Amino acid sequence: MAGLFVAVTLSACCPCVQAPPPHITKTPVKTTPPLVQQGPKAGDVLTVTVEGEADLSGDYTVGPDGNITMPLVGKVAVAGQPQAALAGVITDAYRAGYLVDPKVRAEVKSK
Repeated sequence: MAGLFVAVTLSACCPCVQAPPPHITKTPVKTTPPLVQQGPKAGDVLTVTVEGEADLSGDYTVGPDGNITMPLVGKVAVAGQPQAALAGVITDAYRAGYLVDPKVRAEVKSK
């Protein structure tokens, strides 16, 4: 019995039976955040300024279909467009037959 006690005591001191170092931790699982829609959505109001064209400038509400309705060009799809792309989308609509070189600014006024 004394031999068993010595063997158990020695095994407790053996360096090969140690817990892992404290600096080794389990790697956390990375999760992807939920997608957030960029740009305007239905109900948002856009302020659009077409330089030199007061009749085309103003506030436009994004409809449930994701479009704003502008003079001359009608519906323009803006929902989900990044802020930086809004002016380009509207510019392209006017450039397609109505204005030679439209200068457009657009920003989301309210959400």
